Amino acid sequence: MSANSRNDEGLTLIELLVAMMVSLVVLLIVGSLLVNTLKTERTVRTATQDTSSAQLVAKSVSQGVRNATDFWHSPAGSVPEILMARTQRTIDAGGNPVWVCRAWSFADGQVRTATSSTPIAKTQTAASVQSWTLLADGVEATTAGSVALPVFAWSGRKVDLALNVSTGTPEPTLIHTTAVSRQEPAAAGAPCF
Repeated sequence: MSANSRNDEGLTLIELLVAMMVSLVVLLIVGSLLVNTLKTERTVRTATQDTSSAQLVAKSVSQGVRNATDFWHSPAGSVPEILMARTQRTIDAGGNPVWVCRAWSFADGQVRTATSSTPIAKTQTAASVQSWTLLADGVEATTAGSVALPVFAWSGRKVDLALNVSTGTPEPTLIHTTAVSRQEPAAAGAPCF
């Protein structure tokens, strides 16, 4: 047997070890790219959920306030914090307004809403609002220094909405918007609160 034919029979141990090391490096690079991609996707998904929840709250409160004729807000420091509004939904066949009562609550990190054709009780507890529709979870009041500000700051015909939504992102999504009623105060109609 000649020396040339002996070299063509297979790999040496050194060649096999080098090939395994190169394969290992390639697998580590591909694996780390996959892990980083999955972490980034989770972060983006969470941030998108936070933003969507915050926008849903802002849209609900803004639409309700813009179409409201009367308002009521729970006293400062109340838990849950409640904002109520009376809005004209439609006009019936006789030309009379059809009123609807809307309410939003903030308690236990959640913003919830309720809509009713009958008055909604002003006295609510964190347990009683659990049957209301959940708009957002992971909500925190904004703060000025160490003082928590109201989520619904009401004055006259204007409501300032300020909240942070965070379900796991390092930076919460801040929503701060103002809605002003476009409706004149109603002289008469079904009471909501």
